[in-house]
Amino acid sequence: MSTDFFKQRIAPVAKLKRKLAGIGGSLTRKLRNEIGVRGMDSGGSLRRSIKHKTKFRAGYGGVQVSVTMEGYGGFINRNLYAKNPKMPNIEAIMMWMTTKGIEPKEGMTLKTAAYFIAKAISKNGYVVYNKHKKGWIDIVYENEIERLASKARKDVALAMKELSDLEFDWLKLKN
Repeated sequence: MSTDFFKQRIAPVAKLKRKLAGIGGSLTRKLRNEIGVRGMDSGGSLRRSIKHKTKFRAGYGGVQVSVTMEGYGGFINRNLYAKNPKMPNIEAIMMWMTTKGIEPKEGMTLKTAAYFIAKAISKNGYVVYNKHKKGWIDIVYENEIERLASKARKDVALAMKELSDLEFDWLKLKN
């Protein structure tokens, strides 16, 4: 009968769980920061929608950190566009134009300008931020994976050392 390591109520294990969950939080903060730096979220809804969840599983399942966000974040990441004639939401584009302070050309209404932007997006997709066809999530993830993996290795090694140093009185035989 095997027991789930992460369900043990031992201080070093609880501490390790908190540290591993913090890694997900660190990745979430970096993604939110990148959205702000790039100015990709005028209303702030994409930034607020980014959440992480850390799952701990027994055996070889290990630890899994998943990050979720609004659906259009994936479209912006991969420069995707619909393969059908549906256009993006014109009201959302109008809100973005207003928030960014973008004025339509002379003789054009805000709604008309938003329509032309939506038409261009449905035809050409979103702007890619670099020439390597990598999205902003890919860039952040590549930069963070090495740092976070190193941090996780150190945290696990420290937890294992703390576990080996513990004295389990309840495991000792009584005379």
